[in-house]
Amino acid sequence: ENNYKVQFWDTDTEDWKHYSSKNYKSESQIIANCKKTDNNDIILCHDHKITAEKIVPFYVNSREYNLVLPIYS
Repeated sequence: ENNYKVQFWDTDTEDWKHYSSKNYKSESQIIANCKKTDNNDIILCHDHKITAEKIVPFYVNSREYNLVLPIYS
């Protein structure tokens, strides 16, 4: 009805684990996950402070990746 397309992610930053007491990952471990990204990958991130302060700048400032934002119609 709405012509939605299903999209799957390719790289999981595991950013949520930075806030987990059971599965904690350090900032450097999370950035290491980000470095596994290939161009054209869809990145899974969550709405957390580390995402805004570290993950997004990592991709935006990188010369290795082309950042493409989704277009909503």
